[in-house]
Amino acid sequence: MGGCIPESLEQLQALESPHLSRCGLNSSIPSQLRLCTNLTNLELDENNITGSLPASFAALSRISYFSIYDNGLTGSIPLCIFINWPDLTSLVMGENLFTGPIPSEIGQLTNLHKLDLSGNQLNGSLPSFIGNLSKLAYLKLDCNHLTRFLPPKIWNLEDIQFLSLNSNDFQGPLLPGPHSQDQKLLHISNSFYGKNPVYLDQNNKYPKVYSSNVLPHQICNKSERLQHCASMATSQVEMSHLKFRKLEILRLLDNQFSGSIPRNIGQVMPNLKWFDVSENRITGLIPNSIGEMVNLSSLELSGNKLMGPIPATLGNLINLQIANLSHNALSGEIPLSLRSCSKLKLLDLSKNQLSRNIPSWIGKSVKSLHILLLRSNMFRGAIPRGISHLYSLQVLDLAFNNLSGTIPAIFNNLTAMIMSKAPKHDTRDLEIFMSKAPKHDTRDLEIFIEGCVPFYFYRVNIFANGKMWQYKRISSPVTSTDFSSNNLSGRILEELTRLNNLLLLNLSHNHLSGKIPNMIHKMRGLEYLDLSNNMLSGEIPPSMPSMSFLKCLNLSFNNLSGPIPHSGHTLGLLNGSSGSPMVALETEALLDWKTSLINQNLKSWVFYANNMTAYCEWVRSRKPSALSKLSFLDLGSNNFTGSVPMEIGNLTELHFISLEDNWLSGTIPHQLSFLQKISQPSFPNVRRWCTWIYLRIEINGSIPIQIFSDLSDLKFLNLTFNSFQGLILTGIWNLENLEDLRLGKNNLTGTIPHEISLISSLRVLERHENPLAGPIPASLGRLYALERLVLLNCGLNSSIPSQLGIENLGISGNRITGEIPGPCFSNWPDLVSLQLQENLLVGPIP
Repeated sequence: MGGCIPESLEQLQALESPHLSRCGLNSSIPSQLRLCTNLTNLELDENNITGSLPASFAALSRISYFSIYDNGLTGSIPLCIFINWPDLTSLVMGENLFTGPIPSEIGQLTNLHKLDLSGNQLNGSLPSFIGNLSKLAYLKLDCNHLTRFLPPKIWNLEDIQFLSLNSNDFQGPLLPGPHSQDQKLLHISNSFYGKNPVYLDQNNKYPKVYSSNVLPHQICNKSERLQHCASMATSQVEMSHLKFRKLEILRLLDNQFSGSIPRNIGQVMPNLKWFDVSENRITGLIPNSIGEMVNLSSLELSGNKLMGPIPATLGNLINLQIANLSHNALSGEIPLSLRSCSKLKLLDLSKNQLSRNIPSWIGKSVKSLHILLLRSNMFRGAIPRGISHLYSLQVLDLAFNNLSGTIPAIFNNLTAMIMSKAPKHDTRDLEIFMSKAPKHDTRDLEIFIEGCVPFYFYRVNIFANGKMWQYKRISSPVTSTDFSSNNLSGRILEELTRLNNLLLLNLSHNHLSGKIPNMIHKMRGLEYLDLSNNMLSGEIPPSMPSMSFLKCLNLSFNNLSGPIPHSGHTLGLLNGSSGSPMVALETEALLDWKTSLINQNLKSWVFYANNMTAYCEWVRSRKPSALSKLSFLDLGSNNFTGSVPMEIGNLTELHFISLEDNWLSGTIPHQLSFLQKISQPSFPNVRRWCTWIYLRIEINGSIPIQIFSDLSDLKFLNLTFNSFQGLILTGIWNLENLEDLRLGKNNLTGTIPHEISLISSLRVLERHENPLAGPIPASLGRLYALERLVLLNCGLNSSIPSQLGIENLGISGNRITGEIPGPCFSNWPDLVSLQLQENLLVGPIP
């Protein structure tokens, strides 16, 4: 439909149930709707409705279903409208911009079955009247600014089926503990020390005292009511006599809940299907009674401070599909009983203290796994060959462990990582949590599915180049293999290249040797390839041009040799000329690429001969340039020889380039000026600076400043350890966004130009070990962002400028004269390093 909500609706006096969801409405709600007094259902979901909710809606006294989900309504929720809505059963106002507290008048809606106020900006505490809504089965208050403790009366909701309080600021004990609901509670969450607070014993205002941290024994032992606090933080408490036999979904993640998980939670919530308390401050052990929740499909306890072993009773959860226990302090080994969880699709045990070998039964008994994350533990031994039975495996992360041995031949059967055999999603998974939905509300069927998040909507973190990439809704296969930071040795198997649907491959920081597989180009879906910090040798395979989706290539810190491939090779465009030794590989690459096309916009595909020395021609469409999506390139610390290929200028998406510590020579190609995106931040977590050029190579001649002047947004330039000669970069001040300039260990001469002070964003300036002359320009004092100035062994002959405000100053090995100016230290409050030795300074030390 689109447009405004027609005011003429007021004329439809008999109107009972208008369904106006997803109609593109983009106006405010007309107050005239109050005249439709026969309304029982009003649905305005997923529009662009703005403005406030009319208080005049209080006149709609017969309404039973009211839903304005996912709009742009603002202001506070009117207090008066709920007073005259005694028959209301469903109130859905999520995903708007409502502010203020939750109105206490909602407590009068005694027939309310469903309440959704999620995704707003509501604040304050959760009102205790919630416990009076005895018919409430669905409560969703996610993503607000609600604070303080949960009211004890919330646990009176014996009919509750869906309870979700994600992403608020709730605190206090996770679930009701040893104290009864009618008792007053003093919650202590600090690290107190000193004398016994006598008033706690004398004051009967707080019959029970609870602490989520350990109180010192000198306090607890002297107070009868504080004695249980000394071990409360690590012990397990029991819930009260309450039973939540209808509760199926409990989501309390991303809050500040503390304390331990009650040890009898399995008896209190026996029918739970989804239990998520991740990203809180929960301590203690995982209780054995969780194994009694035989219907549990999703268990998410990540991002807490849980310790101890993984309970063997989790093996009783035969319906478990998602188990996320990551980012805790769990220890011991993976229990053998987990092999009974044959329906498990995701197992995330990363960032714990688990040890011993990775069990071989993971592949043989739990064949349904799609995601296996075991990174950042203390696993040792070999990678189990049983992983080869995980036909549906999409993400395999074993990084940051102590694994040893060679990479086993396990990849031929990992069909989810092979494009031609990737399995289709099974929509039956959507039914795994569908249980009894209220008959009168068909929307609850959708909500219960959404609330249960089957596997393909699960979020997963993938690490590439030091940055974490989070995939929040995996609706199509996201594939990754990460064996980095272990002790693996041997060669990279050619079999690995069969994984042509792999998104990320990270084998860095191991002891791998041999050559990069020649058939690496078969991995045509690869976007991130990191083989750095190994002992790989040989040349870069000339077949890499077909890897047209590659965004990140890191081959640094190896023993690779030969020239950096150029025209007709890795960094160049496909040559396509008859007789080239690369034609066979190029033809094969084009054919592979053609078969991977989804929409082939081809008028013809022509072969000019019947043998492999021919070449392919595109009509109306052509293959993208080789590595045309590459944005990160690190070939540093190898043994490459020859010159810097001019074809680097074809990598127009490049943000980072490093060629340092090789045996390259010659001049810097002017095509480097084509890299206009070198200035746009793309990898902010890789290092401190976002955009880099690293050219630490044996380059002769003068510095071609005209190249860098075209890169007006360049932030980092490192040209150290070269053989540059001549004056020092006249015109470099045009790089007005430069933050880090390093020109050390060259043969630059002349003086430091005063104009360099025009680079107002400069934070680091290093020009050590160049035969310079003249003074240190006083104009450097205008570089207010400057943190580090290194001019060691440069032959400078001035006094120390007092105007500098700096953290690191290194000017030793010069001919600096005069006294150390005392006032300069008042300008250097953040100084952490000062090198003044081997100069001609005189006078007292200030």
